[in-house]
This record gives sequence, C-alpha cells and structure tokens, in this order.
Amino acid sequence: MDQNPPAYAALQLLAKNLLTKRILVLTTFLIIILYLLLTTPLPQHHLHSGGVSSLDSDSDTSTCNPYSGSIYLHLNNTKPLESTFASFSSCQPTQPPWLNQLILTKPIAPGSIGRGSPPIQELTNKTLLLIGDSVDRFLVTDLCSLIGGVLTIHPVNSFSLPASEEEKDNKGLPRSCFLESHNLTLANYFFYGYDESDIWKDKMGTWSAPGTFEKRWEELKKAYKTLPKEPEVVTVNFGLWELARFDKLKESAEDPQEVDSQFVEEYISNTESMLRRVRELAGQKARVVWRQMHTPKIEDGSYWVG
Repeated sequence: MDQNPPAYAALQLLAKNLLTKRILVLTTFLIIILYLLLTTPLPQHHLHSGGVSSLDSDSDTSTCNPYSGSIYLHLNNTKPLESTFASFSSCQPTQPPWLNQLILTKPIAPGSIGRGSPPIQELTNKTLLLIGDSVDRFLVTDLCSLIGGVLTIHPVNSFSLPASEEEKDNKGLPRSCFLESHNLTLANYFFYGYDESDIWKDKMGTWSAPGTFEKRWEELKKAYKTLPKEPEVVTVNFGLWELARFDKLKESAEDPQEVDSQFVEEYISNTESMLRRVRELAGQKARVVWRQMHTPKIEDGSYWVG
C-alpha cells in the first residue's frame, strides 16, 4: 500500500507553505484595505437588476484604480513588508510604506504613552468591517498583532461586548481590532456561505450558532448596530465556503467534479442578494467592496486555501 498518497503529499506541501501564504494574504489584503481607506472615495458602487456594477479604468477614464482589476504580488520572502504589486493594465499601484508607518506608531514599550511615529491622519477615526471567512479573520488577527492593536472576540450578535471565556477559542465568532493611536477599528464577521441546512455543524472549532445564512444575517444586523461608528468600508466574500459546500453536496461523485451551471447560477443570485442587503445595511456613504478569492500559484500543484 502506498504510504504517501497524493493527498498526503499535498498536505505536506500545504504545511510547508503555510507561513509564506499567511504573509502573502496579510500583505495583499492589508495594502488593498489601506488603499480603500486612504484614497479619495471613488464613485459608489450601485446595484442594478442585472447585478453589481464594477469600477475599473475602462469604465471611468478619470479614475485610476488598479485594485478593481487583476493584480499580482511580488512577494519578498526575506522582507515581506517590502513586497510590491503589479497590475496587468497601464494603471499601476503606488507603493507607499503604509504598513511600515503603522508599525512605527506602536508603543515604544509596553504601557508607554509615547509613540515611535505620529499617526497616519487618513486612518484616524475610521472603521472597517470585513464580512467573510478565515482569510478575513487571519487578516484582522495577524494585523492586530503586527501593529500592536487590541484584539477582542465578541458574541455573535454584538461588537460592543466580549465573548465569554468558554467561547473565546471559537474561530467563527466576530472579532475586532482597536488601534488606539488612530482610533481605528477593524472588525470581522464570519459567515458559512449561503448554506441553509447547517451542514458545517460538525466543525466545532469554527462553527458557532446560528450556522444557517438567514439566521446568521439577522445576528449580523444586530452586531452591526454595536460597531463604534458607521464603517467607511465594508468588504464581502465567503466563496471558499460555497466551493466547500458544493464539494460536500457532491461528495458521493467521483473526483474531480466540475461545478455545475445550476450551482453557479444559485451562487451568483445569492451573492447579488447579499450585496444588496449589505448596501441597505451600510447605507450609501460606505464603500461596499466584493473581495476576490486569492489563488496562490504553487509549483508542485494547485489548491485553494481559506
């Protein structure tokens, strides 16, 4: 019997590259998020009957927004904070040292009042809400540790209360990072895709009640009202859970199994509905952004990561 089947080799590869990918994901989405907060607000996304309109360099020649299209990251393995982006179009990202500036605002010593560097004015008094999955959870958690913020785990229906000691290890609960030097709040709310059958209840480390979409949406609406202030930016994506749901529903089929058109149409319809709900919840002033799923290129094979 083969002692090292392909699946085992893939897991070994996954573990080997975990740190690199965490750095890649953190760097990628941090720069995009800071871009959204720091730049002059672009025209609002509007929802039409046919879906969500996009903002790109072709639709508005007066605005250059490289993050509205496909971009790739040149990862600096030795100095990850010096990683740079490149676009496939003529609209190229700028490379301001935002992350380094944020790190320099950390307290010089634990409990000290002084800061190593003045705060970034464009980030002061801002709130960002990330509705998504473990990508967003890692972003908030890792960034909070990196910049010296205060991370708080919350119950499912409130950002103003801490979770109980028994609940704090649950990875599906909301969390927020508060950076005192900027009065900046980064908040994450976890969803399990559009599932209405509670099929992930066995994932005890990640699952938190309610597990179905509609009931969890109602809890998010309650939690949203407890944010310290209305968010300037709301990002949305939990597509990886939808891919996993399709795989679970089709687990009796032989691999590989292609995603069928009916599932894709359902996903698009649910996503349009979700974005309309988010827009209604956040109002017209907030920027609502659909976060693309990331797909790191691995030389020895491909896989999707959460």
